[in-house]
Amino acid sequence: MGLLEKIADIMQCTYISDLRGRLSLDHEQLQFLNELRAETYALSEWQEAVRYITGNLDSFNSAAEGKNVLLDYYIKKEATEISIK
Repeated sequence: MGLLEKIADIMQCTYISDLRGRLSLDHEQLQFLNELRAETYALSEWQEAVRYITGNLDSFNSAAEGKNVLLDYYIKKEATEISIK
């Protein structure tokens, strides 16, 4: 299972394309994403996932950095959603 497929599974998305519209994660989903071992997936898979989900085209140099970019994206989205309410 590739990284995008794994993330879609964690987020209970029917299709990978559902990841783009996903605004937030619940605590358990965020925990699962946090527990993914960055080195399990190649840097190129993290780059693809970050670009696909966030639209962020910035480069990073390690799988761990890619994982952190993705986690930060969802944490910031969650904070934004809470402040809007």
